[in-house]
Amino acid sequence: MGQQTEVEEVVASPGALAKVRVAEEIAVTSVESGLGLLPRAVGPEGVVLRMPLTGSLGPDGQVHNTALSVVADAAAGLGVSVFNSGRGGVTADLRVDRIGPVGARARYLEAIGTCIGIDGDLAYGRVEIRDDLGNLLGHGISVMVLDSPATPGHETSSTVVGRFDLNDVRVERTAEHVSVGVVTPGMANRRGAVHGGVVMGLAHEAQDMVHVEHGVRFRRLGLSVDYLRPAPVGMPLSMHSAFVRRGRRLWTIRTEVRAEGGRTVAVATGMSAIGAGGDTV
Repeated sequence: MGQQTEVEEVVASPGALAKVRVAEEIAVTSVESGLGLLPRAVGPEGVVLRMPLTGSLGPDGQVHNTALSVVADAAAGLGVSVFNSGRGGVTADLRVDRIGPVGARARYLEAIGTCIGIDGDLAYGRVEIRDDLGNLLGHGISVMVLDSPATPGHETSSTVVGRFDLNDVRVERTAEHVSVGVVTPGMANRRGAVHGGVVMGLAHEAQDMVHVEHGVRFRRLGLSVDYLRPAPVGMPLSMHSAFVRRGRRLWTIRTEVRAEGGRTVAVATGMSAIGAGGDTV
């Protein structure tokens, strides 16, 4: 009489499968994988991404401008994608507001990305960013143009094209309120253009440099970027800044991000508080 072995079939939950898909998508993106982003939870209600703070803090001990921008862009975009059955798109507008400082003993931050609405080919995402101590660091809103349903992700790459290093995201002053940043292959997104979070990070660095030029203490409040067209990888991007408002307590600066030849690829508008508990420059 033969012995029958009972095999138990284990079926992964939809949430677990979605988490694996998000992890695989992050693994083949230079910028997100370079920052060590990993999904902690994924479901129809949104995604939770975790990023270690080691190597992601700026000279002031706070989260690096670009790291915060990338996390916000990624979480909001993935929140839309998982809600929309995997159909993502291109970020057209991203706003990130800084609310509070990272805790002295924090080890990582978490970004909760959700979809707050879809209207035809437009989607709206929201992200809330905290550290592991519960401190609220910032929040953001994004507007995305969704991919065509017939050809979702048709422009994406499935391989990492270079190594991303936060230290490479820097600008050099070339004239008053004008600076240039070199773009490396590791700064590309899956579509082959400069990652939206990196573009925002470069604009942020350029606006910080304006504060440095004027020798003021300041606190970053928020930055909004309109993405007009893809920024090419492998050539410099120039940042041209001008004051929109230069008040006693609040400054608003507008920065055009231009590719070689002078074509504007993005416009950033940032606000900062001047002289009250800000960074010393």
